Amino acid sequence: LHEIKIGFIQGFHSFLIGTKPNSQNSCAKHLKFLKLLMNLAVANGYIQYNTLTTYKVVRETVEVDFLNHDELQKIINFNTEIKRFERTRDSFLFGCFTGLAYIDIKTLRKEHLQTDAEGRIWIIKKRVKTGIVSRIPLLPMAKLLLDKYKDWPGDMVMPIQDATDVNENLKDIATLCGINKRLTFHTSRHTFASTVTLANNISLEVIAKMMGHTNTRMTTRYAKLVDQAIAEQMDKIAEKLEGDYFILPSSVHELLVIPDN
Repeated sequence: LHEIKIGFIQGFHSFLIGTKPNSQNSCAKHLKFLKLLMNLAVANGYIQYNTLTTYKVVRETVEVDFLNHDELQKIINFNTEIKRFERTRDSFLFGCFTGLAYIDIKTLRKEHLQTDAEGRIWIIKKRVKTGIVSRIPLLPMAKLLLDKYKDWPGDMVMPIQDATDVNENLKDIATLCGINKRLTFHTSRHTFASTVTLANNISLEVIAKMMGHTNTRMTTRYAKLVDQAIAEQMDKIAEKLEGDYFILPSSVHELLVIPDN
């Protein structure tokens, strides 16, 4: 602990980003853990000062891909006789239409499914990562996938594979579907926030509740407002402006006329 000085930290950072190699944000994550460890050492009296407090690592802004409507339709239409591809596709689509992360689908059990008085099926489950409860009414696609695997042995809802296998399969599926994007399972969560919900005018507050976020600031990292959603909402304003909401001039020439009063 006493040997961890600025020179050591700079060397460790260079090792992470060069020898391994890690991205800048991965380096920031590892150094954050080291900083936490050093703070514990200070709290326990092993060292007097945490040298990492003066070492700043700037995180890079990363644009995470999501599937647009046409790309998502390609995944839905993807047919295969290879069982591992089929199960990967189904679990990925379940993530796209529920917003659940990989680990939350892996730990999803039948006890987390509830039916309300109107017959809606809900997923009510604490997120493994944060412990925050997600409350998600199931969309038709998610219901179809549940029905497909309702007789699956055990209490698992979806037969999801190991994370490494799923992501490898998704790369192959993306290639076979002609999707030129880096597809990982986490793409499904971004797709739910962007294409499935926000593009259909679901509010950020509602999306945050379904995704198990504590505030909408966290949700905005996932929800990329697509042009179609912007255009549709602006079209609605345009319709109001052309109606009785404002009295608009009938032409440019009328607009240029300055009234005497």
